[in-house]
Amino acid sequence: MPKNELIRCEGPNDFFVWKHPREDFSDRTRLSVPDSQEALFFLNGRALQLFPPGDGHRLPATGNDCEVYYINKAAVMNIPWGTSPPIQYQDPGLHDIVLAVGANGQLTVQVQDSRRLLQKLVLAMSKFTQAELARYFQGECRMQIRATLSEMMQQEKISIVWIDSYLVTIASAIRIKLEPLFNEYGLSLKGFQIYAVAVPEGDPSYNAILKAKEERARRLIEGITYPEEQRFQLMHKLVSREGVSDTLMDIGIGAGAGSGVGVGVSAVMNEMVRGTMLGTSSYCPKCGKPVKAGQSFCSKCGAEQNWEGDA
Repeated sequence: MPKNELIRCEGPNDFFVWKHPREDFSDRTRLSVPDSQEALFFLNGRALQLFPPGDGHRLPATGNDCEVYYINKAAVMNIPWGTSPPIQYQDPGLHDIVLAVGANGQLTVQVQDSRRLLQKLVLAMSKFTQAELARYFQGECRMQIRATLSEMMQQEKISIVWIDSYLVTIASAIRIKLEPLFNEYGLSLKGFQIYAVAVPEGDPSYNAILKAKEERARRLIEGITYPEEQRFQLMHKLVSREGVSDTLMDIGIGAGAGSGVGVGVSAVMNEMVRGTMLGTSSYCPKCGKPVKAGQSFCSKCGAEQNWEGDA
């Protein structure tokens, strides 16, 4: 008596659906279905019977127009996703600066309805793997992910600085938006994870903000304000100019002046800084005496003054 022929699944490891290459079956053909899989039998393009896991299934019909599709019912994890191009986001925590924000993560998909998946999506294919799923769904998924992520960050006024504490909440909202898309094709979205939402490395706007925050923290530690720091820097520039240091020594500001300078020196320095910043005065490069704006010669030493912008 002839032995039965056993048809087995020989699909790749990452398949959702795999079509057996044989299409001619006899009455001796038997079907083997592994655990966590199903097999759908077609005759003349019409689905006749869905087989559960098990060995020795007898086919409902024979002939040359038969097809067997194996469906992987296990949850397929580690399917990556990402946003490209980055999302333009006005960050409320960084003085409303516009940043290019990118996100990435993974999702988990499981076949829920084998017949629906075959009839709506896969019948024209010999296999449907993770790669095919990514190509088919990436456009719609990317659009929904970008829109939901941007909407939630704007509504909740979430800064990229503390975005990590919101990742679970945002992921749940995105999953709810994506589930109907997968359900339409007999798939179930079992999981959606966000690994990171971040600014691309080297973004000049973001780096400038981080540097400003670092400078602010340093000033707080040193106990000075930004205007005070600017004044100190300007004073340093002034005293480094030729002749100005002698003038400062004349009014008592020098290495040995100590704490006796008092309010008078502060007033003098304020006047020096104010005059220089407003462009209403300068100092003679030869003797360091204050010179009014537009004055051609120093009233103390007679040196000619060279004002920027003069012809």
